[in-house]
Amino acid sequence: MSAEIMQLVDDFEQIVNAAVRVPMTARVMLDERRCLDLLDQMRVLVPEEIRQARRIQQDRERTLQEALEQSEKLTRQAEDRAERLMRENGLLRQAEQAAAERAMAAQQQARQRREGADQYAADMLTRLAHLVAYDVQEVEGGLESIGEE
Repeated sequence: MSAEIMQLVDDFEQIVNAAVRVPMTARVMLDERRCLDLLDQMRVLVPEEIRQARRIQQDRERTLQEALEQSEKLTRQAEDRAERLMRENGLLRQAEQAAAERAMAAQQQARQRREGADQYAADMLTRLAHLVAYDVQEVEGGLESIGEE
């Protein structure tokens, strides 16, 4: 989507650069209809960028939930195994140690997934923020150049 926004910003810049200058002033005369059409097209595209950011956030939350569920599953498996070892062999210490190791492994795996999801979301949101900020800056610059005296 950002490529389309950038194209619209470039089109807007071309309109401003091709505008007829008003003699003895810093003003230019623009084709109002073309400018307004481009701005309308930009307004349509920017919400898509926002929807994309929401999808990224939802993906992050889903990944976190999956990591938590996996952690709980691994913990239950470790507890079940420890219980079985205690029943089968009477080796309580061994069972407790195995359960603790699996629980730690599950927690580590959940932490790694959460960190990975957080980093992915942060990277995507940062990228999106830069794109949107650039687009807004370009539009504001175009608007300022239209209103210059």
